[in-house]
Amino acid sequence: MNRKTGIPISLKSWLIIFLLWLALGFYFVLSSYVYYLNLDRPFNWEINITRNMPSFFLWGLLAPAVIYFALRFRIEKTNFYTKILTQILIGAVVAFVHRVLSASLSYSISWSLGNTEASLFDILLGEKFIIFSAWFDGFFTYWVFLAAIYSFDYYKSFNENKIKATLLEAKLAQAELNALKMQLQPHFLFNTLNAISVLVHKDPESADEMITRLSDLLRLTLDKFGQKKVTLKEEIDFINSYLDIQKIRYKDRLNIKMNISPSTIDLEVPALILQPVIENSIKHAVEPSSKQTNISISTFIDKNYLNIEITDNGLGMNNNTNEGVGIKNIKARLEQMYGENKLFSMSDSEGGVKTIIQIPVEQD
Repeated sequence: MNRKTGIPISLKSWLIIFLLWLALGFYFVLSSYVYYLNLDRPFNWEINITRNMPSFFLWGLLAPAVIYFALRFRIEKTNFYTKILTQILIGAVVAFVHRVLSASLSYSISWSLGNTEASLFDILLGEKFIIFSAWFDGFFTYWVFLAAIYSFDYYKSFNENKIKATLLEAKLAQAELNALKMQLQPHFLFNTLNAISVLVHKDPESADEMITRLSDLLRLTLDKFGQKKVTLKEEIDFINSYLDIQKIRYKDRLNIKMNISPSTIDLEVPALILQPVIENSIKHAVEPSSKQTNISISTFIDKNYLNIEITDNGLGMNNNTNEGVGIKNIKARLEQMYGENKLFSMSDSEGGVKTIIQIPVEQD
């Protein structure tokens, strides 16, 4: 239904409505048959079909016109009484037209079958009560049809609005995720460039190598730009590239251990979800210490959640450990993507810090 042009309904929709009217007519004939069975009287199928089916047949044919008038003069709060009066007049005319056409069609069929001796004029102008009753039936049917049209149109509009709202919500969520990622990338790039600037004067050769590795890392980032999720393997590859840069800077002071379960390697995780945690460990564990710092990354599945644990043996939790841009970014993205606010935790662990990220495992 097109609410701008009234409604040209499709041929398929018209056919469905037409068949529904025919089915209703056939049901009416069958109910008459059952009624006659209870009376133990003979039932003439030919006469009953001839008398009753033309009415339902014509309602099926008139359906596009009724739907057009229903939506063209929609009963709404604006000009409510005018629209009601308009529909009453239209209903009266449609009922009259239906009565004339139905009687004419019924008469034509009966006459061709030899089942009537009366003229069409006699049928149309029969007893006043019968004429009024037939007209009122048509008028009442028009309003029932009207109610069905409005109900269906309301249901359709409600679903369309619901779908639009869902799509809009999804677009807003995607925009928010993209904003969070865009917030993270400059932050990570700034920190890396800052590290390079420190080495430019102290160790130009290492600084040059870091720039080369950074270009490779940025290439990986651009390749995955726009993706909400990547496989854990892709995320680990990215982390390894990032750690290669950090190892140039911290050399033997940074030791990485990985224990990645094979069953988790193909699971999907939010893109760039681990880098802020690793960066946080480097900032608060490796950088303040002159000794070697171990950073361990392990994964396993527990209760339909992919668990990613990052631990270090640094100085433990402090007021700033959990307040960086990257950490806040992770929390926001996890809650945005999965609707849960307890998927990220940080705690003291054997003098260092343990970070746990939980990702719901999508069931096939």
